[in-house]
Amino acid sequence: MNIKEYIENPMGKGDATLGQNRKVIVSTLTEKYDNLTNHKDIKMKCYIASVAIPTKYYIHLIIPSETERDNTYDVIFEFTKDKDKPMVNWDVRVFSNSPSFAYTFAYVYLKNDLMIKSLAKKLGKEFVKIEPNVRNRYKIVSYEKYIFFGAKFILDSKILNADQFSKKAVQYTTTTYPGKCRTLEQIMKEYDGAAGKLASKKRQEQKKMDEHGKKSMLHPSKVESGIHTISKKKKTMGHAGNNMRAVQHISKR
Repeated sequence: MNIKEYIENPMGKGDATLGQNRKVIVSTLTEKYDNLTNHKDIKMKCYIASVAIPTKYYIHLIIPSETERDNTYDVIFEFTKDKDKPMVNWDVRVFSNSPSFAYTFAYVYLKNDLMIKSLAKKLGKEFVKIEPNVRNRYKIVSYEKYIFFGAKFILDSKILNADQFSKKAVQYTTTTYPGKCRTLEQIMKEYDGAAGKLASKKRQEQKKMDEHGKKSMLHPSKVESGIHTISKKKKTMGHAGNNMRAVQHISKR
């Protein structure tokens, strides 16, 4: 499967398991991708395997959470060179350390030869060796959100040209890639930290809103006080007017 085919149907060409839902899923994910890239940046690094005649090309993406949290995920694409085809049509395998991939798709992607095998250990044995009977009981190879985002970003970047790719790429080593790809355990720690940070921020915002609301509630009482004072003044002026009329009456007499 190449990267375009993944966007069209991750279950494979001609497979109609997703049916009409596929178009809805693609539309929803595309909208989420557009919103993400309009507000946050995706970072990209390219690698070529360090052998005399390279056959493996890698793109490592750091993709921010599409939510308000500020954590990120590693998404990696492995392209297997085919000299008879343009790079965009090379077979691709993928990896993501997002929780949604680990819990729902890691097992089935690996079984269907869609996952980069050398990175399976980054998730832990329980996710690649135990069937996802709760999250994906029918073992469907469907879209994973951040892998979809990654595929869209790569296609939009126009990087899938072997000559252009080679100019941007660095040599693949164990200390660069995949050494810098985080484990799921690391990701979860960052996830929890970002979630706590966001919750604290929201509490502070709510506190400010509450304080502003209290001040607004005090404002009407000040207005009422002003009206009451004016009313008293009018009443006083009324008495003064009566006194003046009384003086005039006595003068006439």
